[in-house]
Amino acid sequence: MKLRWKFFFILLTFSLVPLAIITIVSQRGTSRMGAEISADVQQNFARLATAILKRTAENSAAIVELGRKSFELALAGIADEAESAFTEDPPARVKVYFAADFDDPANTPPGAGPHPGYVIKSGAGSWVEDVVSFEHPSVFLSPGVSLSEVADDIDRLSLLTDAFVEISAKLGSALHWVYVSSESGVHLSFPGHGGYPEGYDPRQRSWYVDAADEMRWSLPLVDATTGQVIVTLSKLLRYRDGSRAGVAAMDVLLTEVLRVETLSSLFTAGMQSMLVTPVHNPQSQASDLLIIAQKKYQTQDSSWDGAITPERLSTEDPAKTAQLAGEIAAGRSGYIEMPYQGVPSIWAFSPVHPQTTFLMIVPREVTDRLPEKTLRAVRAFTSEGLLTTAFTALGAIVLAVLAALAGSRGFTRTMYELADAAGRLSRGDFSVRLHLRTHDERDQVIQAFNDMVPKLEDHLRMHESLKLATEVQQNLLPKIEPSLPGLDIAGISHYCDETGGDYYDYLEISKDPLGAAAVVVGDVSGHGAHAALLMASARAALRLRASLPGGPAEIIADVNRQFTADVNGSGAFMTLFYLAIDSSRAAVRWVRAGHDPAIWYDPDSGRFEEFGGQGFPLGVNEDAVFEERERKDLKSGGIIFIGTDGIWETAGPDGRLFGKDALRDLIRATCERSARDITKAVVHALETYRKGLKPSDDITMVVIKIL
Repeated sequence: MKLRWKFFFILLTFSLVPLAIITIVSQRGTSRMGAEISADVQQNFARLATAILKRTAENSAAIVELGRKSFELALAGIADEAESAFTEDPPARVKVYFAADFDDPANTPPGAGPHPGYVIKSGAGSWVEDVVSFEHPSVFLSPGVSLSEVADDIDRLSLLTDAFVEISAKLGSALHWVYVSSESGVHLSFPGHGGYPEGYDPRQRSWYVDAADEMRWSLPLVDATTGQVIVTLSKLLRYRDGSRAGVAAMDVLLTEVLRVETLSSLFTAGMQSMLVTPVHNPQSQASDLLIIAQKKYQTQDSSWDGAITPERLSTEDPAKTAQLAGEIAAGRSGYIEMPYQGVPSIWAFSPVHPQTTFLMIVPREVTDRLPEKTLRAVRAFTSEGLLTTAFTALGAIVLAVLAALAGSRGFTRTMYELADAAGRLSRGDFSVRLHLRTHDERDQVIQAFNDMVPKLEDHLRMHESLKLATEVQQNLLPKIEPSLPGLDIAGISHYCDETGGDYYDYLEISKDPLGAAAVVVGDVSGHGAHAALLMASARAALRLRASLPGGPAEIIADVNRQFTADVNGSGAFMTLFYLAIDSSRAAVRWVRAGHDPAIWYDPDSGRFEEFGGQGFPLGVNEDAVFEERERKDLKSGGIIFIGTDGIWETAGPDGRLFGKDALRDLIRATCERSARDITKAVVHALETYRKGLKPSDDITMVVIKIL
């Protein structure tokens, strides 16, 4: 045998030994890595999907509850104006449009036209845009009512037009109709529209018959003019002698209540959302769930004068249904897995308010589709790698050995990059992409991974809605400072979480003969979304009440009654300091509702005083009486400081609090500066005191400097 052949076989033998070792190690490592990646991806996807559904249900319930409060507050204002209109002399007659005018193109009011937000069911069963007017309400007379007999009531109710326009603009697309019906048979509705069926009498509708002095929400019913399913909020109206004058009401589309379009875009059209309440089943002696509202009611063939009968929730697993009903009856949020109409599903739920819960049902395949696709790709990738390594080992020649080593090196790099990308994805990094090209079947795995990431990111868009909530709350705070002669005013609010319960505002109280503006600083107990919702509710009530006549003590007493009803024994409360300013007399009046007193500093004497007073926090006692105090002849250069306890209770690294003494020293040192500079100095001092620690409470302050 020639020497070159001996050398070849010797070299080949020494090459095969390390090749065999590399092959075995590579096969074991590849199998273990594939199994670890599969298990990790599956676990993280499952946990992430259920967490998203639970948070979506909680956010939806909070939005529904906030909408309920907004509608009730708006209807309270409409009802007050309507009752006032019924007691006044008829105003000068103005041009009104009757419902029949909207049905006749020759008499349609100017500016009226088809609108995509208002559709009616045509004779062919399809939905077409309805003609409505956002400038004029429509008047409808009940059957048998003579125009001459009710002309004065029409003139009185026409006074509500401006209120209707304002409420419609503020509530937006969430509001369908707002209207007032009188006992005399006059029905004034906004936006103006026609389409009333023959024989329609609003006084015979359930929302009219069942109306009471307190707000009432109806079960789903069919809108007589459009054929769409709605829920109605109503309130009884009375004359001064207590007799029945009529009913004020608002309609909301069922699809708006259930947030059908928003949730379907996040998940799938197969998703179901509904409002349910627990009821007792006398046959099984267990709890059932009654469906108050669901999208299915919209598709039922019901006439406008018929009734939609609420259904009981039907499931295939009585034990889990009883467990779900128990959780809902206890007022808890959560999720449970059980089939819905034969399809494995995830049921996520969260209470809207006592006895009403928002329920979402999402098919399990929606949440399983993406992780299963990834697992199949990883497993196929692993199997392919094992086969490739095995076949490479069979080609035991020098060029095959070198190719196997290079291929193994490239294969391992690809696997580790895939594992690293999967780890980043499990930690929430949705920018991750694999920029690899192997020019073989592994490219399909890489492409499948890259296609999966943006789809998963779409399912997590609800997380971004929390950021939007932060922006919305910031927009509720004043954008500019009030310009009042003789005063320099500045305010600021910093939240320790995404949303918070601190609040400040500037109110116009021109109907108060002793003051033209007011400054309000409040602090809701707790932090986060719950406190933010209560803050928004208190803000709306304050702004509405401050626009009506009354002094500070009256205003705060009325707001306290509304706020106590909102918290409904939950233990939440809000401290508030209300300061009315009369710049022409250099005087202030204030009410202290459990809040820390405002600080007054007189630079001439160098003395500090507190604007104190007695008063419960809002939400503790609905019949609480609040003390109103006054201070006159405020000296030029003096400073009023109103803040929340997050300022003086700021803790340093050693645990000691910033304290009010340090705050007074800071006010004394900066009294020559503008109000805005004083707020900046306080914020800077607190940041310096914390030395990098995250704040544990919201910080809000308003500085008023007498010029």
